[in-house]
Amino acid sequence: MRPFLNFSGVLVISWLFSGMAISGATETFPAAEGAQAQAQPAQPRSIVASQLYDQGRQQYQLKQFAAALESTQTALVIYRELNDRPSMAQVLNFLGNVLIQQKDSVKAIAAYQQSLQIAREIRDRRSEGNTLNNLGAIYYRQGDYAKAIEVMEQDLVIARELKNRQSQRQALTNLGLAYRASGYPAKAVAYELQSVAVARELNELPLVIAPMQAGLEFAGSQTRNVGTVAEGFRAWFVSPSLPPAPDLRVIIRNITAGMNQKPFPYTNRTYDKGWISEELILGFGTKHDGDAFVLTDGKNDFTYEIKQGDRVLESGSFNAIITRRAPPALPEMPTPGNPPSLGGEGQRDQPGLFR
Repeated sequence: MRPFLNFSGVLVISWLFSGMAISGATETFPAAEGAQAQAQPAQPRSIVASQLYDQGRQQYQLKQFAAALESTQTALVIYRELNDRPSMAQVLNFLGNVLIQQKDSVKAIAAYQQSLQIAREIRDRRSEGNTLNNLGAIYYRQGDYAKAIEVMEQDLVIARELKNRQSQRQALTNLGLAYRASGYPAKAVAYELQSVAVARELNELPLVIAPMQAGLEFAGSQTRNVGTVAEGFRAWFVSPSLPPAPDLRVIIRNITAGMNQKPFPYTNRTYDKGWISEELILGFGTKHDGDAFVLTDGKNDFTYEIKQGDRVLESGSFNAIITRRAPPALPEMPTPGNPPSLGGEGQRDQPGLFR
């Protein structure tokens, strides 16, 4: 039998069921006088494994992680003995979740990788996608954004293949987070806007809109509406509810207290292609002067209008926190790739999130 997890310090698996409320267990009493006690038939091993797995999930929900670990490991041993590979893939994936709660990311990744290997060998694409999602989440939390993006791209391919719209929405959201964290705001916006489009179809807009308010993407920043900038730095406007379209422009005004109001500092940029507006060149001051969009150090308050000709299609307000610094070399704007097409519908197991 192959050992559980390929690393040093293999976990000890308890075969003792004491203290574990096995589902379906019955209390025994002395036999009545003159009657012969009849031995209860042993349950099939597959049923015992299923009960242990269900028990582990219940313990997990109750935050009894040590008990959940023991139940899940024992279920896994039985499934290995039975060579039940679909169940092994499922249990290993869940075991990774338990190990994360035990703060053992090394063993969690090993469990996910074993689950992934089995799912691919038996061609279980749904199980493969669920495990890729969880593996991407743990890489993201570790700050390994390149690996997170790699596995989440694979997850997105599977979600589209299975026509699973919820999985697509989540994979797109996660990819947006990973690209933003790795310093590629244009690519992040591309995935975010696709996530918003799918979420709108599924009536799940609150799941993605909250952290994606309209505002400015600053070069070199990982967070919308937060920037450490110098004179001449660049920024781009984006709205998750109204992406760029032909003949659109966006007008942004800085209405921060202390700004000259005649007029408020403003910028008027094209908003007609890709996922973000034409770039804004940034400056510092209190009044509109020249081509730079004027900011002040600290909190800035803005209003915006997205217009098609004289017609206002969307308007709103946002604020941004600006930290001024001496001008270094300008960071380059990432070149966005082509957004993948979307399609299909379906359902998925409860996946993990990056948040």
